[in-house]
Amino acid sequence: MGPFAGARPELRFAPRVRATLVAAVAVALLTAGCAGGNTVTRGFKGAPAVDDVVLFPLNVVVPLPPGVETAAPSVDAAIREYLDAHDKRVQAPTPEEAQAAWLASAKALKAEVGASQMSFEGAAAMLARRLHAEQRFDALVLPWIALRPAKVRGRTVTWDGVTRTLKLVNPEGRSLQVLKDFQTQAVAPSLQLAVFSPDGRKLFEGVGGLDLLHALVLEGEPTRIDAELLPRAQVFADRTPVNEGIAVAFDPFLPRL
Repeated sequence: MGPFAGARPELRFAPRVRATLVAAVAVALLTAGCAGGNTVTRGFKGAPAVDDVVLFPLNVVVPLPPGVETAAPSVDAAIREYLDAHDKRVQAPTPEEAQAAWLASAKALKAEVGASQMSFEGAAAMLARRLHAEQRFDALVLPWIALRPAKVRGRTVTWDGVTRTLKLVNPEGRSLQVLKDFQTQAVAPSLQLAVFSPDGRKLFEGVGGLDLLHALVLEGEPTRIDAELLPRAQVFADRTPVNEGIAVAFDPFLPRL
């Protein structure tokens, strides 16, 4: 199916929308194995003892997929609002502070275990311990947006706990019968997150589908099914599916409101 994390948004049936890799610093790339996985193990059901949270900005730990750059700040704000709604006291470092802390922790891990033993979880655990030496908190939340495998049936797309409907571009009024038996594989953006304790233990990881980046296009004779990227202004413009994806990603660590 090809790379999902860090790839340009694409639908598998869309030959003109091709995957490209995101350039990133070498330290960030050590997270690709975790961020791009197709399964997420859920743990730690509920967070009754978690009051103070350090929330990192989106995609400090892995490159941001192209196509969502302008929408990332709104997702950051929505995550913060979700934690606020659960009465968590949130400490949020700036992107510059967070990036510096992440890189420093990865370098410290490399010095301790060697390049061959570096991993996302090892770097995140090192980050949590280093942060805790300077400030008090109960949990460190590392969120990122990744492109994840999705199933398409007609205009319906299902992935990571959510279902969305593709917008339709059909300027010539083609019959929708062509979609009746249409099925394929695609990629779609999800929120992934990992939560660590101050001593570096992983408490939880979760994933929730956000919203679609494409519209479905019917064109040509005979009718062809293709896809095109939505205008940037429309990406994640509707907060309802974004909020649902955030809730899915945090559940059951923070039960849905």
